[in-house]
Amino acid sequence: MKLLFKLTIILALGAGIVTLSSCGDGNTDDPVPTETTPTCKLTSTNEVSQGSGFATIYTYDASGSLTSYSSDGFTVNFTYIDGRVNTMSTTDVLATAKYDDNGNIPERITMVLEGDTSFIRFEYTGDQITTIEDHFIEDGISELAYISFISYNSDGTLNSITEQEYDADSETTETLSTIKNITSDDKINPYISSQALILISLLEENYDKLGKGNVLTAEYDYMINEPSNITNTYTYNNEGYPISANQKGFSDETNFTFTYDCK
Repeated sequence: MKLLFKLTIILALGAGIVTLSSCGDGNTDDPVPTETTPTCKLTSTNEVSQGSGFATIYTYDASGSLTSYSSDGFTVNFTYIDGRVNTMSTTDVLATAKYDDNGNIPERITMVLEGDTSFIRFEYTGDQITTIEDHFIEDGISELAYISFISYNSDGTLNSITEQEYDADSETTETLSTIKNITSDDKINPYISSQALILISLLEENYDKLGKGNVLTAEYDYMINEPSNITNTYTYNNEGYPISANQKGFSDETNFTFTYDCK
């Protein structure tokens, strides 16, 4: 109904412009004002469950690039080269991104923790991340440990997520978890609004934040437990970003709030 109303207004304005042009003196080429939708940057989230919660704070520089985020007592700092994230670091971990020639999302992130090295490798279909591999390096040899597959619907929303553990001795995989029967809203997912936020979701294995829209319902199956049917209920701001969410279906009900800087 809103789309139909908007189209009606546009057509009505167009008709009015044609009428004015045909009746004027020929000098009626004044530009028509256009309304732009503000872009909102995620500045904080707060998660509350069982009466306790924790907040996450996102900090940006003057150019709008995410420089750090702080959550649950730790801070991750970002550096950039040519507008792309180069490193993400805490006091204990250094993660470095490697890109192909044209990519804005890296093909690989290498992490060093107390001398131990691991890396995550990504495969894409178009600009969508479809495969995520976790590797550990021992004695200079790379060993695949986990692999995740992500599929999408034609509109860019999530279809399913499957995580598997790889056994190098038998060269077989065992499924650890699946997320399926996913439905999403048609609003804006704030976590895919910047490259840095996408990388945070990848490193925290929050793969359910990688599709367009926000997940409304899904079946989470962690194999060792009974499947959980999850329902998220959102409220939104005028720009279409979620400002609160209520999640039911896991053992504890959880409430989330989101704040933004909209310009």
